[in-house]
Amino acid sequence: MIGGQILGKRGAVLRADVIAACIYAGLTVDELGMLDLCYAPPFARTWDSLNVAGNAAK
Repeated sequence: MIGGQILGKRGAVLRADVIAACIYAGLTVDELGMLDLCYAPPFARTWDSLNVAGNAAK
């Protein structure tokens, strides 16, 4: 079974949307680690927590 859980405040729902899209597309954790997500330096890091989780799961 494939799934994901998100816990957080601001922006958590957007990460849940990314996880749902990745599951739908059949992405692997390697692909999740290299997924190109939008970011704005004042508001977000270059590597999103989902990228970090994908790289840690390798």
